Amino acid sequence: MFSNYFSIISTTVKNILIVSSEVENIAPSLKSHFPDAEYTCIDLASDADSIPDIVAVNSSGVSVQIRNQKYDCIIMRALERLYTPSPVFKDLASLISENGKLFCSVKNMQYSGIIEPLLIGDFEYSETRLINHNQMRFYTYSSFIKLILDSGWLIGRFCHSSTEFNGDLADRLREYFKSKKMNENLLMAYLSIYEFFFECTLNNDYFAGLPSPTPITFIVAVNNERIFKEYLLASPVFRKGHPHQLVPVKEASSAASALHTGIHYAVNDCIVWVHQDVYLPENWDRIFCHKIREIEHKHSDVGIFGVFGVNSAGENPVYSGYVVDRIIFHNSKRFPFEVHSVDECLFSFRKSEYPGTDPNELRLFASLADAKTWLD
Repeated sequence: MFSNYFSIISTTVKNILIVSSEVENIAPSLKSHFPDAEYTCIDLASDADSIPDIVAVNSSGVSVQIRNQKYDCIIMRALERLYTPSPVFKDLASLISENGKLFCSVKNMQYSGIIEPLLIGDFEYSETRLINHNQMRFYTYSSFIKLILDSGWLIGRFCHSSTEFNGDLADRLREYFKSKKMNENLLMAYLSIYEFFFECTLNNDYFAGLPSPTPITFIVAVNNERIFKEYLLASPVFRKGHPHQLVPVKEASSAASALHTGIHYAVNDCIVWVHQDVYLPENWDRIFCHKIREIEHKHSDVGIFGVFGVNSAGENPVYSGYVVDRIIFHNSKRFPFEVHSVDECLFSFRKSEYPGTDPNELRLFASLADAKTWLD
């Protein structure tokens, strides 16, 4: 039931925008859960690429012009009906209030109830099914997160609706996942989920009009061509015309060896070591380079930059950063900030400060390690 998702929406919201074709189903639940809130409802055509400049009637019967409003809560339940949802998400940025939240309902195409009929060749569109004839785009957990990050939003909390997935097909899939050394528990969980409900916050840096990024040399150890092509190489950062250098290192004996080989071919001073299964969303390079410039302007003793790390001062280590993986790792402290070490999934340094691997240069390596480490 859709109203079950309202538990992650703050009870203090005052102005709600609902983007959905199912207003008549959502409005009564909203009114009972948020009796003091005003809500405005609009629908979008499937070819919409923005929020229209229209006059709508809110829950009090008052006409409001959408473009003149700021909403502290926007609920999107029309995602699958849109041909090009990314421009719509970007346009919603102009309607969200400071500290406002966007909530998105996403039907899960990985759900076993969708996959099983496909496997036996008996899939049909139906008004009662999760997938019906009005839907133009389909999403899984991973593909939705890529969409929302590419559109200038950050993922926060989420909840979901699920059913039990068991029986012969479930047993055989679990064995298959094990044989391929996949995370069978996670994949089986995704197969049981038919709808996600995500909380999103605006990525203000995305819309800040930052300058072009500094040319970067990305070094990546590649041992799986499929993963490399479907994740890192598919990143918007590497679209045609980008200013960066990508150095894939194959058949390296170790990560250290791959890094050293990659640096030998690097033409840029800014080096980023990154795993092959990392996806870098739109404008990531602009934001990352901006944060580096910001740090270097204030501090002269910087050693390494990263996106996730740990501050080990005191008895309880504090993990910080923003990485979306199987779960979401996020510390809301404003970037950039200092940590003692960074995660190896992605880190950056200056080639001009790289000490190499010559034993005679160990003193330089120690000097680099003693420098400060920052997350941006």
